[in-house]
This record gives sequence, structure tokens and C-alpha cells, in this order.
Amino acid sequence: MAFRDDLRATPDATTDHDAIRQRCQQMHPDDSHACPDCRSQWIQHTETIAMTVLK
Repeated sequence: MAFRDDLRATPDATTDHDAIRQRCQQMHPDDSHACPDCRSQWIQHTETIAMTVLK
């Protein structure tokens, strides 16, 4: 939920997420499982930052 809330509250995070998502889709156009794996490190990092801000 922290990740979702951060995307809603931070335009830069939304822009970054869109860029990461597009890059991962381009890297793995035929593998629907690889795209989320590709994004997961960025999502975890963003979520960690969001959790820190919420404290």
C-alpha cells in the first residue's frame, strides 16, 4: 500500500514507474512473467523510501 500511495502522491514516482514499466516490456515483450521480475527491484526500493517517509 505504501508503494501505491507513493505513486498517487508523487508525480515523479509515477513518471519513473511508467518509464521502468515500458523499459521492462521492451526488454521482455514475449514473457509476461519477466516484466514484473524486471520491475521488482525498483518497486522494492521505492516502497522502502515510501515507508520511511510515512514513519
